[in-house]
Amino acid sequence: MRLTPRRFVSACAVVAVLLPVAASWPGMGAAAAVPPGIHPGSSVTFGDVTCQAGAVLRQRHRLFLAIPASCGGIDPGKVQDGCAEAESPLGVPVKIGGARHKGRLVYNSFTEMQLHGVLSPTLCYYNDLALVKIDRRDASRVSGRIPGRQAPSRIASGAPAGAAVSVGSEPGTAGAIHHHGWEQDINSVGPFTTADVGAPISRDNYLIGMLIVLPAGAVMPAPAEVYNFAKAMRQLHKVRGFHHVRLLRASQHG
Repeated sequence: MRLTPRRFVSACAVVAVLLPVAASWPGMGAAAAVPPGIHPGSSVTFGDVTCQAGAVLRQRHRLFLAIPASCGGIDPGKVQDGCAEAESPLGVPVKIGGARHKGRLVYNSFTEMQLHGVLSPTLCYYNDLALVKIDRRDASRVSGRIPGRQAPSRIASGAPAGAAVSVGSEPGTAGAIHHHGWEQDINSVGPFTTADVGAPISRDNYLIGMLIVLPAGAVMPAPAEVYNFAKAMRQLHKVRGFHHVRLLRASQHG
């Protein structure tokens, strides 16, 4: 039996996620100013689908933006089973906020799982990571620093429930961890909006992951969800050509 996510974006909410939006943080609104250059929080657009980049990664001289794989779905009007849903093909051009040249989709965990016939319900729903390769001509414009915060130097497997975290540059609180450590609830001081999908979740100088699922249909404020970035990176490192992808740290530059 397939595992059904305990909470997911409704059809209406998913359609809203896919409208072009400016990158912003919870409580700031879409009109908030975005620092120049390419960094965690930069907008990443496939056609009319826009998400935020959750992290900047590198392998030797190649630079990547990490985004939710679910942002590349061809049929985004429902929650995505990454082992079954159609996805944007690898190589598709991607518009990056702050870049002068388009990037290129080079890895999608959903596509990878389908290629190898993965059927694990946990992986199918929660291994949600894609990489967009940044054009080398934009390398000098890249920073691993989260606007308003430092660049994460390590990846953490979640945060203790009740711990203070940051959603982008705004304060938040970690909630319960579910699904064998693959998913954690995140609460924010301000309301979550569709502009926050993909936003980096960090604690001190640790990156926890990206905001993946928004609360839907709740009268009272409800937590959003972040999927375990460390686990998704371990799956990435099994793929040929991506064995040594790491965070771009503050001391490194494009």
